[in-house]
Amino acid sequence: MPGDLWVPSSKAFQPGKADQISVGYALSKPKWSFSSDVFFRSFNHILEYKDNAGYVTTGTRWQQAVTTGKGESYGMELLAEKTAGKLNGWIAYTLLWNNRWFADLNQGQAFPARYDRRHNVYLAAVYHVKKGIDINAAWTFNSGFAYTLPEAVYTSPTPNDPYREIFIYGKRNNVRASDNHRLDLSITFQKTNHAYTRYWTLGVFNAYNRFNPFYITPGFDKQGNRKLFQVSMLPLLPNISYKLAF
Repeated sequence: MPGDLWVPSSKAFQPGKADQISVGYALSKPKWSFSSDVFFRSFNHILEYKDNAGYVTTGTRWQQAVTTGKGESYGMELLAEKTAGKLNGWIAYTLLWNNRWFADLNQGQAFPARYDRRHNVYLAAVYHVKKGIDINAAWTFNSGFAYTLPEAVYTSPTPNDPYREIFIYGKRNNVRASDNHRLDLSITFQKTNHAYTRYWTLGVFNAYNRFNPFYITPGFDKQGNRKLFQVSMLPLLPNISYKLAF
């Protein structure tokens, strides 16, 4: 998958380190609860690919393809929960900034991390139809992730590869993908006897078949015009599960 890669530890880099401070408030009542907090987290010795670096599968030692830097994230989290009645659930909202600094990247200037998603909403609800039957719904929303879009392109003058295109990049993570959201629905049938409890769950993932961006890649359409292509994963997926609890 394009994205994070896990590699063995190495003496070439110090272990990553994070420090966090947060302040929160919580209120709890018999039928509902509410909590909020603000936080600040700093990162040191984090790794990022250098400009024009390939993945470790290219044969280059991975230590030569990455550089080390620091980062920070800060924001606010809100959570409200209803805990009684036939209909209960919760809603959560996070406002987040997540930035990175690398001396070897982006001319030493700060840039948003891929995980910098400004608004995040999580909504879950459970409706108790009757004893042993529950209907569940969960909706999520995340602001689009940041990625780096080339600003120009030219053809290599090298005779050996006259058709190779070379992209010119500006600032890191200079544009945003479209927002990410989806709805998951399910119904659960529960039955308990003296030895165990069984659960049948029928559901659908991504109920309205939202094509959320997984990554963005430049290319050409059928007419030969340059175009950005969005690659999506996990469309509408029905599912069924059976569980025994002893």
